[in-house]
Amino acid sequence: MPQNGPLPPGMVPQGPPSGSMMAMQQQQPYQQQYPPQQQYGQQFGQQQPQQYGQQQYQQPAANYGAAGMQGMPGMVPVMNGMDEHTSAKRVKSEGNQQLLGKNTGTSLLECFDMNQIRVHLEQIQQAAQQTNTASQLPVNPGDDCKVCGLTKLTFEPPCIYCIQCGQRIKRGQIYHCTVPEPGCDFRGFWCHSCLSEHKGDKIPWEGNQLGHVRKADLTKKKNDDEIEEGWVQCDACESWIHQICGLFNKGKNDQNVHYLCPSCLVAGLMNGQREITTVRPQAMLEAKDLPHNNLSRLLEQRMYQKLEEDRYMRAAAVGCNASDMPIPEGLTIRVINNVIKKCEVKPKFYEAFRGDGFAEAFIYRQRVIILFQKLDGVDVALYCMYVQEYGAECAPPNRNVVYLSYIDSVKYFRPEMASATGISLRTFVYHQILQGYLLFVKQLGFETMYIWACPPLAGDDYILYCHPSKQKTPRSDRLRAWYHDMLKKARQEDGSVVHVSTLWDTFFEGGRDHRLEKCSVTQIPYLEGDYWPGEAENLLTQISEAQRNAAAGGNTALGRKAGGNKGKRYGSGPATTDEALLTRLAEILGGNMKEDFMVVHLQEPCSFCRKHVQGAPLFKYIPNGVTGNLINKPIQERRFEGIRLESPGPNVPNGPLQHLQICEECYGVEYGRITSGLKSRLPGNLNLGDLARVDIPPQQVQKDLDPDMGSEFFETRQAFLSLCQGNHYQFDSMRRAKHSSMMVLYHLHNPEAPAFSSTCNFCHVEIEPGTGMRCTVCSDFDMCKNCHAQGMRHEHPMVATTNFANRDEMRSRLTEQERIERSQQLQKTLALLVHACSCHNPQCSSTSCRKVRALFQHAVQCQQKVTGGCHLCKKMWCLLNLHAKSCTTSDCPVPRCRELKELRRRQTAHIEQKRRAAYANMMRNAAAGNK
Repeated sequence: MPQNGPLPPGMVPQGPPSGSMMAMQQQQPYQQQYPPQQQYGQQFGQQQPQQYGQQQYQQPAANYGAAGMQGMPGMVPVMNGMDEHTSAKRVKSEGNQQLLGKNTGTSLLECFDMNQIRVHLEQIQQAAQQTNTASQLPVNPGDDCKVCGLTKLTFEPPCIYCIQCGQRIKRGQIYHCTVPEPGCDFRGFWCHSCLSEHKGDKIPWEGNQLGHVRKADLTKKKNDDEIEEGWVQCDACESWIHQICGLFNKGKNDQNVHYLCPSCLVAGLMNGQREITTVRPQAMLEAKDLPHNNLSRLLEQRMYQKLEEDRYMRAAAVGCNASDMPIPEGLTIRVINNVIKKCEVKPKFYEAFRGDGFAEAFIYRQRVIILFQKLDGVDVALYCMYVQEYGAECAPPNRNVVYLSYIDSVKYFRPEMASATGISLRTFVYHQILQGYLLFVKQLGFETMYIWACPPLAGDDYILYCHPSKQKTPRSDRLRAWYHDMLKKARQEDGSVVHVSTLWDTFFEGGRDHRLEKCSVTQIPYLEGDYWPGEAENLLTQISEAQRNAAAGGNTALGRKAGGNKGKRYGSGPATTDEALLTRLAEILGGNMKEDFMVVHLQEPCSFCRKHVQGAPLFKYIPNGVTGNLINKPIQERRFEGIRLESPGPNVPNGPLQHLQICEECYGVEYGRITSGLKSRLPGNLNLGDLARVDIPPQQVQKDLDPDMGSEFFETRQAFLSLCQGNHYQFDSMRRAKHSSMMVLYHLHNPEAPAFSSTCNFCHVEIEPGTGMRCTVCSDFDMCKNCHAQGMRHEHPMVATTNFANRDEMRSRLTEQERIERSQQLQKTLALLVHACSCHNPQCSSTSCRKVRALFQHAVQCQQKVTGGCHLCKKMWCLLNLHAKSCTTSDCPVPRCRELKELRRRQTAHIEQKRRAAYANMMRNAAAGNK
């Protein structure tokens, strides 16, 4: 039985869960963990104390009903307040050697052959020689990890930012933080100076239902916590190794499950006692075992086809056989999240423009695409992107719009070499994924993609937690050039991209792609997480205040700007809210941000009205030649040009006009204007006769046949980032990236498995389910059975936690039909929840309806509640959270649905505000540096 200690400090479930995931709280400062010699004052080779009673994950609120509890093999025990006699000493026996013949599913290395295990050990040891420091080397012989030879390895601490000033809280600084609220996925942090400057006993906070938090309820801390990697002990040789070094699955801890270190696994293979695990159980499945869909097949097949073509091109360039050229291997692409979500219009914007028929919300489909590469036998997550698809049924201006929400990668791709075109193979593959996706959505009938080229702050993360130090964070111009290169290839190779412009050029006065008729802010697509909707909400507050001051005789600068003539194009009266907002947005987006907001046209657009044309003629100006009635005229006026992808760098006008095309309707209107004696709106000396008619063929729109596919851990990028931060799934080294990716796959294949562990607040040891105590008042206080037996006391009553049935992850893997049935069962459960909440028939024929209503009644009357460990209340809260995440109905009958959605909206708004503020600050610094 593996001896283990606490998870790295206290990321524990707090209060009611959010789906199958739990809110997290940083516990008390972590007590350092050491191998047994340092812990007990004994030599490592001597008999070590064995603590009977595993520390495991805590049940995360009966995920989808009654998910089982999985054990958590942990690290070296930290026995605060306990003496050596409380644990028995393990005696080495010949029976231990019999374990060499067993495969228990606790380590991915059980699926490796001897050569793969040796390569794994050699790579870790080589990396350890390059990175070790004096603090990591063993003080006494035998204290070290038997794989890497080091002792204390600490995780990278997460970046903490003050939510008021936006500044990063440095190491060693004092800060104040909130206690996690039920259903809240993040916490509030204030630096000491900001909190001291704030007057009053309450401070605004969007992370709870009240919208504020009392200063007295904040916890004062110092940003100096050191979180050490966990250890695990081999049951055969009794040596200690880091969990990450041994590719140990900390979701597979159980009293009856054994663990074998890499050396013992090799020994078992050499003497013939054990065999390699060939048919992997559910807990050890690979990336290729994740379910496929049409999009993932298209992207994967395209990627391999393009890589093979590149391989032949590289071989031809050096005059050798293609088989002699290296090629990336073990690549797997999967869509791991494909769900319907709702983008709710922010309250001030909706209030201002609801009279213009602007929608209250926009329904979209979110897809999450991830790339794995098998490196040394381990599938490593390299690349991930979130996209939003607003389909043909969506209201304008979001109809047929795609938004590239987030994209992230870590630099571990192999081989590190250039492609035939000169760019790295890594970039080549990432571009091919995006190009394939653009082609896919174009075939579905989408017309435009919007991209915000916003690099993260140095040290911050979008999706994958903690990047390697060798990977530089790109500047805004480099990231923009990266997208331009991809779009250029998409246009040349696939024809999926026909025109590229910017948001400012398309919608704001003075832009080169600005449409001729009057523009309105309601014509700009309103996308979840985009920059301008959040900025517009802040500006509307300022404009409303300025208009009130102007009406009362005030003379503020903003009032003069909103009510004056500056920026007005139409009429001479006072500016409307629409015009004032558009003017202010133009001032913000028209600076050095202008090039970062790209508009990618997948269908042919009209230069005048910006409508997309299919199955109808376009009248085009084509320079440098004669086509039909086209006359070659070099037009110097650069309008309707967009971004010239052939010219790298800033989009500075130069040379003659290259692009102009108008639809048949605009052509007729222009012809009528000219014949009636009005001035032509064509640029320069261009005439209608200079435009050649080009018939655009109709596109056969394909139907999206991919089924819905949910993943609680990837529901939002913040949810996945929280999962990684809470469990220290870091990607800052190859060693950690392998272990983190292994655990990500474990969670994807086992969605009912607990996401976070429970830790004793006294000794910080992981608590085995069913053996600990939980406070009935505090949402974050747990005690292990040993501390309880020693007389440790808490100010509130404690109750024993419930041990739910263990889920057998060593069974055969799920079939595709079983996956479908599990998904359908979840959808039926959520549909039943809505029915039971709207059913007023006491004699309803559905027995399930009566059961759900009885569950609601229990939740109202229960005295134990979720914080007291009531499994029925946890089940109810889990269902309510799952429903609220997927609900798109404004008047939903489910209790607390609106409340939970409002809380989620506030949390999202807080995250978006932080991103916008960081981006704006980065652009201000860039502008100041260029002066």
